[in-house]
Amino acid sequence: IEHGTHTPITWIDTPGHHVFQLMRQHGVSVADCALVLVDALRGVDDDTCHCLELARAHSVPVLLAINKLDVATAAQMELVY
Repeated sequence: IEHGTHTPITWIDTPGHHVFQLMRQHGVSVADCALVLVDALRGVDDDTCHCLELARAHSVPVLLAINKLDVATAAQMELVY
């Protein structure tokens, strides 16, 4: 990218609930990268795994973010790993 030029970024926010699987599947098909947010209090769940599988299947790079670290206990953090 040349100095002073901008490349637009489009965000597609797909909810994590399982009823939105088709929406996530469409979103990843047009994505340059995927941002997967994991709640430190709840850990990795089936929907998180589904997002990661979709990204892998479409060769989309993944950025993994973990929120609520400030209130999570050590036991809860084990769920994230």
